[in-house]
This record gives sequence, C-alpha cells and structure tokens, in this order.
Amino acid sequence: MEYAWPYISLICFYGILALWYHLTNDATKRGSIALFCSVIFLLFFGFRGFCFYDWNVYYPDFQSIPDSLSASLYNGKWYEPGFTTLMVVCKKIYDSYHFFVFVVCLINALLLSRFLYKYIDNIPLGFVIFLCMGGLSIVTDLLRNSIAIFIFMNAIDYITRRKPWHYFAACTLAATFHLSAILYFPLYFILHKEWTKWGFATIFLIGNLILVLRIPVLISLIQAGSFFLDSTTKEHIDEYTRLLPTLSFQISIGYIERLFTGVLIFVYYDKLKTIQNSNVFINCMTLFFVMFFMLSEFRTISTRMSMLFAFAYVPIWIDFIKCFLRYRNKICYLSFLCIYCIIKMYSSSSSIIYHYDNILFEPDSYNVRKAVFQKNYDGD
Repeated sequence: MEYAWPYISLICFYGILALWYHLTNDATKRGSIALFCSVIFLLFFGFRGFCFYDWNVYYPDFQSIPDSLSASLYNGKWYEPGFTTLMVVCKKIYDSYHFFVFVVCLINALLLSRFLYKYIDNIPLGFVIFLCMGGLSIVTDLLRNSIAIFIFMNAIDYITRRKPWHYFAACTLAATFHLSAILYFPLYFILHKEWTKWGFATIFLIGNLILVLRIPVLISLIQAGSFFLDSTTKEHIDEYTRLLPTLSFQISIGYIERLFTGVLIFVYYDKLKTIQNSNVFINCMTLFFVMFFMLSEFRTISTRMSMLFAFAYVPIWIDFIKCFLRYRNKICYLSFLCIYCIIKMYSSSSSIIYHYDNILFEPDSYNVRKAVFQKNYDGD
C-alpha cells in the first residue's frame, strides 16, 4: 500500500480541483485551475526518478547513444527517427537522462492538456480518469509510444473537420516516434462513421465471447497466414507465439469495469450521439474493446494494442454524467468514479517497482533501483 500513496494522493488532489472547477463559473479561475493541473502533472511525472519499468531499457540506451545524429539515425540499434532525434538533441543540450524524461513529459503534458481543453468540460476530472484508465502506464512506461498516442489524440480534430492532409501529416509524425501509429492511418475513413447501437452491441458481445471462451483468434490468423511464408519465418513466428504470455479468463474488477462501460454505452448510445464529437470517441472505445477482447489470448499484445485507444475512457466516462437526468443518479455515478479510480490506482501502483522518487528530493540512484528491479521484476 505504501508505494501507491503518492499516486493515490495525486488523483485525490486532482479530485479536489475537479470539485472546485465544477463549483466556480469564473472563466479566469477555471483557466488557472486547468493550468495548475498541467503544472502538477509536469512536476510529478517530469521529475520522477527511476519508477516503473521502461527506464531499465531507455536509461542504458540514452547513456550509450552516439552524440552524432547521423550516426544514431543510420545505426539500426536505435529507435524510430523522431524519437532518436529527440534523444540525441536532449543529450546535446544537457547530458542527463532525467532531462530527457522531463522533455518527453513536457511534450506529453502540452498535448494532453490541449486535448482535455478541447474535449472535456471538467479538466481536473479528465486528468483523474486519464491517469487511472491506462494513462499512468502511458506516461511512465511508454516513452516512445506516449508521444505517438498524444499526437493522435490531438489529430482527432482533423477527422471531425475532414482535413486529410493535416491528419496524415500528424500520423506520420506520430509514426516517427513509434511505429504502432501506423494503425492510426486508416482510421480517418472509419472514426467519423455513425454506427447503430446494435452494431456496437454485436461487436461488444462477440469480443466478450472470445474472451470468456478463450477463442484463439490471433493464433488462428497467424496459422492461416503461415501458408504464405517460408519455413524459417514460420519457425520464428511459432517460437515467438509460444513465448508470449497467455491471458486466462477470470472475473476481475477490470473485466467488470469494461463490461460496465460497454453496457452503459449501449444503454445511453442515443443520448451520447447528441453530444458533440462523442461519435468519434464511441468508435475509439469500440476499437479499445476489439483490441482488448479479440487479442486476449496474449496479454502483452492485448494490453499494448488496446492502450492505443484507452484515452477514449476520458470523454466517454465524463459524457455519461450528461446522460443522467436525475441529480441523484449523477451523484451515485460520480461516487462510483471516485471509489473505482482510487481502487484502480492502487492496483496499478502497489508494487515496489512503482516506488515513487522525485529527482528534486534526493532519489535512489540508478544502481539501487536496478538492484530492486532485478530482484522483484519477474518479466511478466
């Protein structure tokens, strides 16, 4: 429990700001609260020490990456060109991994804030839901992927305004930070479409059946496609799929949360459709379910792919508030959100791996955290 307290305290503080934001109608005060939320986000995550997992990979790479940008870009060892360029430039400005993390977090904070300002009525509440519903992992463990996701979140506006060149340029930029952004390209032709509630229900039901019955969708697709591959490639794919951890079905709080969200979307589908831009986010939420349920035989793939659309929880969960006509139902729903977000944050940060350090207050050294990581991280 002790390791989760900093993160729980953070979302509770955001919760207090959300209440203050709701109670005031002064635009200036609301603007100040929103700015304060962004600053707190940057201070908390931008100055973090060696927390979570991915620093174990990125810190050694930052230390060893060549100072020459051309050498780094043309050396196959390094990452996508946008991320590699950012890493090299940061190292040239100030040779510190923590400075590099701060710059990445600054980019993320600006992009996330811009997204929340545009689509969310209560910005502090948006920070709470984002962090609890996958955002904590995105901003701490996905240095490359996080920038790509945030760029796409801001490119959604180009879908609704039907500006293809702007959208594809943004997705191209996102792909220079993480190649998974390639999946965003075809969404220009999909996300603005209006589907019926029964179409959503069909997809959601099929996804649940695949998860509950453990239907091996991905394995079946790989085996079907293997007929067109040479024997060596087939052997590599078979070996890789054997190594991937599988996800067995169990009734968990996470499954109940996804079931709850899907049912509410179906029940209030028509009301949600009347809210501006909700159509795009319902479709993003549908893609989240597709990725999570239909790839569920492999936990890593399912989690990583669904994470690309986890941000949809923020506008969808906040838009639910507008769907309730009775004030008592709104209070009950908000009470549920408060309790669940605390539980979710606790479950997401209760291990010693998540022990929070801030570089402004004498954090543990790399070697100390490396020893803790090697002792406790089981590679799952």
